Amino acid sequence: MLVRVKDKNPGILLSPTADHVPSISKSNHVHVNLVMPPSPSDPEGPTCEMWFPLSTIPHACIAQLSEGNGGARMLKVLVEFWEKVVLPCIAEHCDIASTPFFATTVRGNTLRTATKGQPEGNLNRPKQLCVDPDIFVAIQQSMCDKVQRDPSLAVFKGFFFVVNLKGCKQSSSITIKLDDLDLPKSEGPLAKLERQFSELDFDYMWGRRNGELYLDLAISFHPDKECAGPRGPERMPLVGLWRQEWLVASYGVARFTMGKAHYANTLSRSVPTPLSYDMWEADVPHL
Repeated sequence: MLVRVKDKNPGILLSPTADHVPSISKSNHVHVNLVMPPSPSDPEGPTCEMWFPLSTIPHACIAQLSEGNGGARMLKVLVEFWEKVVLPCIAEHCDIASTPFFATTVRGNTLRTATKGQPEGNLNRPKQLCVDPDIFVAIQQSMCDKVQRDPSLAVFKGFFFVVNLKGCKQSSSITIKLDDLDLPKSEGPLAKLERQFSELDFDYMWGRRNGELYLDLAISFHPDKECAGPRGPERMPLVGLWRQEWLVASYGVARFTMGKAHYANTLSRSVPTPLSYDMWEADVPHL
């Protein structure tokens, strides 16, 4: 599945980055179902499926839409991927006016970041080439086609694209009062998220055929009580406690498959109950 953006030119990294931690260091309950082929000793044997946390799958930052440092461990296999897949596909679709701004080798692009203190280049801050959103899609498609056609690139055949949006809680949070439950969709958290990050094509991401959209939804309650005070009515802040059995039941109503309850703010009336729902597949995002 390809990544689509709008209203902003993404910056494609011209070389892999080197860092002590990967760009996706936590999975946030997102797992990938990988199909394991038969072993070489038994080529006619059955295939099996295994679930892996997203963060444990080898990955690298390909492009960025905003400021940030998307790191990855600098491995020889990443250099090979850039020089045999990424850079040739960039050269295929970019016009001649862009050619002075990137080299056809990773070392050439790394040297462009050289400074007096780092004459060999800064591996943590690779150069970027901003491209039109349509060209960005064409480059991704060429990368997929190239890997599928070239037998020498078979090790990369299973690669896929992931959009990782971090640090957006405050940009999409809203406050709802009990007397304001009929909130219009245009004022909801999803609409606010779309307005704050308009460069992401949410209409495209909502479509299940284009991939899977995972949203980390957090709900908090802030109860208060009006009581009589020396100077009139006052607000008394309260602490809300969850009923454990109701919290677990809410996962079942929402059909969550991998719920996680935090027990620090719950009533100790029951023990944690493991979720045992069938896999839920529908034309809606995963929460």
